[in-house]
Amino acid sequence: MSFTRFLQDDPLLTRADYMRIFIDVANELGLEEKPAAVLAGMCTMQEVGVKDGDAPFERRIWCPANPTREPSSANYPHDSESNDGRSCGICQQQRGPNGELWWGTVADEMNPRTAIRNFMLRLPKEFHANDGIDAGHFIAAANSANDVVQGVQRSGVPEAYAQWWGDAIRLYNEVKAGAPVTVPPPPEEIEYEHGPWTGDPVWLADVLRAEGLTVIETPGWLESGHGDMGSLWGVINHHTGSNGSTWQSIRNGRSDLAGPLANIHLRRDGVVELVAVGVCWHGGTGYWPGLGRHVANQRCIGIECQNDGGGTPGKPHRSSWPDAQYDALVKVNAAINRRIGVDASHSLSHKEYDQGDPPTAEGKWDPGAIDMDVLRADIQAQIDRKPTSTGGFLMALTDKQQQELYEEVMKRGPSRAALAEDGKDIETMLGFIYNIDGNIWDGRNTLAYLLDVPYAVEHVERVAEHGVAADSYAASNPFVAEFGQDMCKALVAFKPKFQAVFKTGGNS
Repeated sequence: MSFTRFLQDDPLLTRADYMRIFIDVANELGLEEKPAAVLAGMCTMQEVGVKDGDAPFERRIWCPANPTREPSSANYPHDSESNDGRSCGICQQQRGPNGELWWGTVADEMNPRTAIRNFMLRLPKEFHANDGIDAGHFIAAANSANDVVQGVQRSGVPEAYAQWWGDAIRLYNEVKAGAPVTVPPPPEEIEYEHGPWTGDPVWLADVLRAEGLTVIETPGWLESGHGDMGSLWGVINHHTGSNGSTWQSIRNGRSDLAGPLANIHLRRDGVVELVAVGVCWHGGTGYWPGLGRHVANQRCIGIECQNDGGGTPGKPHRSSWPDAQYDALVKVNAAINRRIGVDASHSLSHKEYDQGDPPTAEGKWDPGAIDMDVLRADIQAQIDRKPTSTGGFLMALTDKQQQELYEEVMKRGPSRAALAEDGKDIETMLGFIYNIDGNIWDGRNTLAYLLDVPYAVEHVERVAEHGVAADSYAASNPFVAEFGQDMCKALVAFKPKFQAVFKTGGNS
């Protein structure tokens, strides 16, 4: 990884701060703390570590943005800049060649806690704390530790992590011994860049996701187009004429007109498919005040909506337009207009642009059953709701979908047990899942205890004698705590009888 510049004298966080994050995340994920944290230290020391020029000359961890290849990374807290592919953040994570979210969003890659979480989620299953397997052997030697990190990072320098093995272990031990740790700064409100733009809109994916849209970056979209865009003016809205169109049809074009035919293909379910970043043949001839004559292809981003427009002209507003698609159309227009610093008056229909120059009018009626004055009012209202964060994946759902998800997760339901005392709503769906997990674990340990498995013997007899663990969920629920201890006492009393029957083969 190559730094291009450092923006301040010291990193955002100290070495101890980062190790504390590594330890916290390991525990949150239920991993063996030391092995997971040490490997995270080795990873970051190699990827973004730089030796301090002042005593004690330790290797410090930086958090670089990559403004050249991943412009939106500069919207997040960072202390330096780099230019290694699309890589950014403390783990130098990046999207796939076609925009695949290998490590989550750019926001995830730039957030140290999330970046390390995604790193640790790819560690071998032996790192789980309760699997009965000691993962300590993975960090018993520099080479074995290196191999685990390399298995996650896939670095072009596969042996490089080993050199930081001793330093990472030393840092872990210092933090556990009480090294001073500062409180990480709270996430800053994100201020998205906006204003006039000339050239290809390479920021499309980021601003659309920031608007809460689900975005698919189709293969090669960043290299597609009939030349470079000019000074961007706004958006031209179209419909494909079919409810079954595909982004491939927009990319490939027609026999009489080479593709790409638009920058964006907007599906009926509201999913945005990015087709091309450069000039597309969508605007044709036309005129609009302030935009100019016959320049829409070079100055406007074209959106082709998977829609028949209502079938014929003259239908009422939003005929044939699913809510998800219309809502997404509003957000796509708003996101683009906000980014280039213009209001909703810069969103046109193809019909409006086409009819602006009567001598060359082609009879376009796109986008069909849409009242453009109503659409522009909705776009302006969305522009005024300026996003301050990426919003997370929930923002990509409609209000109805979010409500349905909320109800499924939060509403309570009754127990379906045959021995239930009544039909009262007692637990949420997630609560039932956690209960299933608890019952399975208790059941496994019950059988393991009766079969003299050491782990189960230790824990069952401890709970029988002293009660449930003080920091467990059971300790916070008096009924569960009492029931659990009583169950363990009964198991201890029952075990000799069980083993006696087991040894005699059931003969009395």
